Amino acid sequence: MFLKRLCISGFTLGLAFSVQAQSSVDDVKNPKQKLIIKGIVKDDVTKKGIEGATVILTGTNGTMVSKTTKKNGKYKFYKDKKTKEKLILADEEYSVKITKKGFQDFSYTESTSGIYDNEVFEDDVILQLKQ
Repeated sequence: MFLKRLCISGFTLGLAFSVQAQSSVDDVKNPKQKLIIKGIVKDDVTKKGIEGATVILTGTNGTMVSKTTKKNGKYKFYKDKKTKEKLILADEEYSVKITKKGFQDFSYTESTSGIYDNEVFEDDVILQLKQ
């Protein structure tokens, strides 16, 4: 009889521990979290925004999305317009590559590792003319 009670108590303790651990993970991974990567692509000479530059976002999670800069050179990665899925997730690395005919390519990386609140990563990029 004592052995049965011990097993039941062990099971109850394990269940309580499992629920508590899951709760703390859910607190860290916030489904309402907003992570955004955005910026402005500018001409090195004129310092004005470059329209029509291609900005490619590649994540370690398999995400690969490209956007074209607007007239003012702005770009923004947040959600897919069609699926509404988030493009930027916590605990990932993202590579951003910017290309425009007549200019040198430019790349940089962003990390969302350890970020569990809302965060905007804003990077203005200066493209230089090809020599």
